[in-house]
Amino acid sequence: MNKRGISSVIASILLILIAIVAVILIWTILRTFFSSSGEQVELGRVFIDLEIVDKNTQVSTDGVVAKVKRNKGLGELAGIRFSIENESDSYIFDADANMKEFEERTFTISITGQITDVIKISIAPIINTTDGKLIYGRVLDVFEVSGQNIPQVICGDGSCNIVEDCASCSQDCGSCPPGCTDGDGDLYNVEGGSCGVVDCDDNNAAINPAAVEICGNGIDENCDGIDDACPPVCESDCTYNTDNICHSACNNVNGCSLKSGCDGISAGTNICTSPNQPSVTICCEAETFCQPGLCCASGQCSVPC
Repeated sequence: MNKRGISSVIASILLILIAIVAVILIWTILRTFFSSSGEQVELGRVFIDLEIVDKNTQVSTDGVVAKVKRNKGLGELAGIRFSIENESDSYIFDADANMKEFEERTFTISITGQITDVIKISIAPIINTTDGKLIYGRVLDVFEVSGQNIPQVICGDGSCNIVEDCASCSQDCGSCPPGCTDGDGDLYNVEGGSCGVVDCDDNNAAINPAAVEICGNGIDENCDGIDDACPPVCESDCTYNTDNICHSACNNVNGCSLKSGCDGISAGTNICTSPNQPSVTICCEAETFCQPGLCCASGQCSVPC
């Protein structure tokens, strides 16, 4: 093949590659266009309308109280974006608000440390699209702050204003709840009432209403007013650790073994000392250690069974 033939082949290959690249670029552009158009069409079905109810809006140095109404319209409202502005700055606050048509809702927004000298409040919807995305709509209403919307602080007028609280004006806002004292850090307080269950010893973190009671130590750990007595423990001679009396409940406990079948005339009055010895007082409740064939009578193993 001559040089002219080789050049023709190379030129053909280059033209094919250029055509492939062009097809890919065109496909990418068309796909992006149709995808965007589809989303715009989908958004075109959303008609959400919101308004700020002016007469219920208040602004102070601490916060904004605004009532918002959703008017008739289609679309799923996921929230509301508040833009709170002054002469040179703005503060954006997104509030969850799954509101239905014609529903009204009051929002309280703290602006302490965020912005001062508020002159304007605007709202825009946060919309939940059909594919699960959240998008921000255009501004739907703007509220211009005037003197009548800045509350006058008059303690005693019967209205607990946004800038009042129980500490600054108990006449309007009511008395503050009592302080809760927890001197030992066990999360229980000495006041009771609104502070919870009373801690009977606020100087000892091991003593509180949730503590585990230790029986017989003379201390009321769980603040129930009593020191629980310890349950009796069976000794190996069938007595309780709290007395010198044999008890049938101790049979087969801690090595104790009682024989049964006797009348128990002196039941529960004598200590078991040693088994199978008729000369020793060993009767125990309705059971005995008497030797085979004898039962207890009047504290002695002398009555034939």
